[in-house]
Amino acid sequence: PEVPFSFAVATVLANKLFDLLTVMVFLLIAALTLPLPSQARLALTIVPAICLVLIGGAFGASAWRNRELARSRDDSGLLRILGRLGFVGSTAYDILLEFAHGLSTLTSARRIARALFHSACSSACLVVTVWSLMRMLGLHGSLSNALFIVGMIGAGSILPSPPTNAGTHHFFASMALTLPEVASSDVAFSFSLISHASEVIVVAIVGAVCLIGLDWRKAKREVEAREG
Repeated sequence: PEVPFSFAVATVLANKLFDLLTVMVFLLIAALTLPLPSQARLALTIVPAICLVLIGGAFGASAWRNRELARSRDDSGLLRILGRLGFVGSTAYDILLEFAHGLSTLTSARRIARALFHSACSSACLVVTVWSLMRMLGLHGSLSNALFIVGMIGAGSILPSPPTNAGTHHFFASMALTLPEVASSDVAFSFSLISHASEVIVVAIVGAVCLIGLDWRKAKREVEAREG
């Protein structure tokens, strides 16, 4: 309850931006090393551009929040505009400030370094998993192919998708195998099903354990409050 919803959403977005930086590197490596069609190479240059625009917008939002906090609420031009809507406008202004606060992690060099480190570690684990699944299915793709698959799946996460990225994951994972002609469409789709199932199962188990732990801690605090 002590964490505003808009702040939490912004921190999730900031986390995604760091993941997109890793995706950008993977796709650029794939574009330079894999025998891809010219249209695919062109598309791979668009994704880094989108990443840079999103990161630039996050920096801009954080800078705007700092300027707003440095002045009084009466001097805020945006608040004067939103204030015409009454209570709704004032609430919207506070929500925007909290959202920008969540993005302010991007303005700290120490936080950026830590976030990039954790993102790189998790992405490396995912690359190893993808490469192992390829070997299990008899697909003799290179490390660049594994980077391309992870990059394509990550790029697909930018798009709005249903829970667990169902459909989106399968489309981009299959495309990452068929574009460089590593596998036929049916084998590529089988790979996408196996890779997606392995991710969902692990995430579901970790999520369940965390939820149980949070519920247990909440119940413990309630008991201590009653006894106190």
